[in-house]
Amino acid sequence: MPRKKSRSATPPRPLGIPAAIAYKGFPDTAARRVGMRPIPPATTRPFPMDRDDILQAIPHREPFLWIDEVVAIDDRRIHARKRLDPDLPLFRGHFPHKPIFPGVLQCEAALQAGAILISRLETLPAGQIPVATRINNVKFRRIVSPGETIDIEVEFTERLANAFFMTGKISVDGQVATRLDFACASADAG
Repeated sequence: MPRKKSRSATPPRPLGIPAAIAYKGFPDTAARRVGMRPIPPATTRPFPMDRDDILQAIPHREPFLWIDEVVAIDDRRIHARKRLDPDLPLFRGHFPHKPIFPGVLQCEAALQAGAILISRLETLPAGQIPVATRINNVKFRRIVSPGETIDIEVEFTERLANAFFMTGKISVDGQVATRLDFACASADAG
């Protein structure tokens, strides 16, 4: 006679995924043991940020700051924008006869938005900066040209110790240009 399964307080996790990785805010001893914290509940309050707010939130500066404004932010998501000035020096070399905004810089814009989101979730210790630890599943779907405005959307999905896992999407006029999964963690600035 088959044994009846009992219901537990912890929901089932996908097969083959350890409890510490599948943890999404539920009380699990293994997850607490490796330093995971629950994902904060999403809120819907918009929180626009101007350039000064952005400069206070992340260490990036010109000429490598790829966010002009934050349109909305909550505890799980950020929506930022960057207008790509046709006079940016990078367009003279990438490519001279057909300038396009490099995909790697689209990824960097998502990483910077992720760093702003992390600054909203917690204050990094003194002498620490957010750094990328991995980028996965990058897909480039559309060329981004000078003069266009990119919309940068990043969503916080999971936390493991000091690593923040996120997904990002770069779009122009509603058309997806780039999608990626990535992680950021704090590291010594020195």
